[in-house]
Amino acid sequence: MTRLLYLLLFVAVAHAQTVQGVALNSVTRKPVAGATVQLIGVAKEEEVADVDIYRAQSDAAGRFRFDRVIPGRYRAAADAQGFTRMASGANAGTRTQRVLVDASARVQEIVIPMTPASVITGRVADQDGDPISYVSVEALQYGYQSGKKALRSVVNMRTNDRGEYRLFGLPPGRYYVRATMRSGGAGAYGPTFFPGTRDVAQATLLEAAPSGELRSIDIMLHRDALHSLTGKVVDGQTGQAVANVYVSARTVSDTFSNGSPQLTDAFTIHDLLPGKYLLYAQEFSGGTPKTGRQMVDLGNADLTGVLLTLTAPVSLSGTVRTGADVPEDAQKLHFSLLPEEPFGTNSSANVNAKGAFTLQNVQPDRYRLEWTIPKGVYVKSIKLGDRLLRI
Repeated sequence: MTRLLYLLLFVAVAHAQTVQGVALNSVTRKPVAGATVQLIGVAKEEEVADVDIYRAQSDAAGRFRFDRVIPGRYRAAADAQGFTRMASGANAGTRTQRVLVDASARVQEIVIPMTPASVITGRVADQDGDPISYVSVEALQYGYQSGKKALRSVVNMRTNDRGEYRLFGLPPGRYYVRATMRSGGAGAYGPTFFPGTRDVAQATLLEAAPSGELRSIDIMLHRDALHSLTGKVVDGQTGQAVANVYVSARTVSDTFSNGSPQLTDAFTIHDLLPGKYLLYAQEFSGGTPKTGRQMVDLGNADLTGVLLTLTAPVSLSGTVRTGADVPEDAQKLHFSLLPEEPFGTNSSANVNAKGAFTLQNVQPDRYRLEWTIPKGVYVKSIKLGDRLLRI
């Protein structure tokens, strides 16, 4: 038994590899000293497990080395003060990049380019020029969420007692800067983009360069009065008032949501800034809940008489037809409906052995259809009733 155990250990050590490399400043091509470099195993069949993580520190020449690395697939990444997180062989801002540690190569060399981070600084003040502390300031970029273009926050910081902020660690790129502070009572400061607009279409798009610092990106906030929304909820099928409903209001830009359970058919949502809101209602009466949503435009006064209509979910059934050349084991399909609007609910289903599937509890909404299919198989066409859908 002892001899067998010794043999197994010897084989494992004999096949372990060395991975070494250098961390470089992607702009100056100079070595980056003191970078924390990680080699993280990818969990898959016949590959290393998630627990296989190797760490090293780059020296004055930017060099690092991992010994006794088990062959397999890894992600190599590095972090250092003043740089964005970078992965081996990746472009700026990429956080994951697979690296194959080959069993046939005893020493493997990798290069990790590290992009110097950008900084945006400025000050937030009120209409009298006085600093405002504890304001949320964000650097935002457009991206895609559920197939729709939307602003996403990259870095978010708070102003200090002097109203100053410093957004650091930004990957180089183009950003909008927005300041937001809510407070009850007499009013609140609404979301304001640099240089001082509520509309992102009128905001300035800033270019943040590697190692660059954009200074004096100052924003002035104006206090707005807060208002309320009042209305009632009815059943779309019976026309009767519905109680025991949760109602909330959410801004189109997804910066604020406010709501609470309503025990009666009437609802009131307080402390709302002027702007466009998506109202959402969900019934809590047991069984499958009915939901409703409606866009409203709240001006500089309270809004009353809002009517929210609840509708019941439906089921969508379908069938899948496969070509004669599709292998039987490749006919395993999975479909998902992903809502394009906030508050939506996903629905998914597997295709059974007869090629049938049913998507349950689908709420009235706009959806994006996604599917998972085996490798080597593609979807030729999709029909909804007699209508051919674009793929």
